[in-house]
Amino acid sequence: MTRYGGDELLNVPAWDIEGRRMSIEFSAALLRDDAGEIEGISAVIRDVTDHWNENCELRSRLAELECAADSGTAAD
Repeated sequence: MTRYGGDELLNVPAWDIEGRRMSIEFSAALLRDDAGEIEGISAVIRDVTDHWNENCELRSRLAELECAADSGTAAD
């Protein structure tokens, strides 16, 4: 049994063939025969590096704005 089965996506760091870091998400499902016995596993993996980087930038900007609001100064 895998703890990664079901509807949940797992987000993990990975490295491409040239050694660059990337972010991927994947889901996995057990494949069963008519009797319910496990025959294999299926996984769907996709590169979400751009989305991950955009979210990091947005979180950073939000933190800057919250800090500026708390101190009473305006951020550019």
